[in-house]
Amino acid sequence: DVNYVGGWVVGQMVAESIAKLGTEPTRQKLVESMSKGFVVDTRGISPPLKYTPDDHYGPALARPYRYDYQSRKFKSYGNYADYQKYLK
Repeated sequence: DVNYVGGWVVGQMVAESIAKLGTEPTRQKLVESMSKGFVVDTRGISPPLKYTPDDHYGPALARPYRYDYQSRKFKSYGNYADYQKYLK
């Protein structure tokens, strides 16, 4: 579900960003740190999210999944790069 992925990714992004600020995190330090750009590895839930000083779009790739009833797990079709040519 896209809402699950979005919530998980945002939570991970915030936690990683705050952890990089040290023992005295502040809003100002967070804004300065994030405005330089960063990458979030979502461990396969989505493609790596890349933010730069000029590009704050975030996720730009997708791939289809199906549910395998025998294994009771979701399985993806291919890699994110396989579908890049179909997205603008």
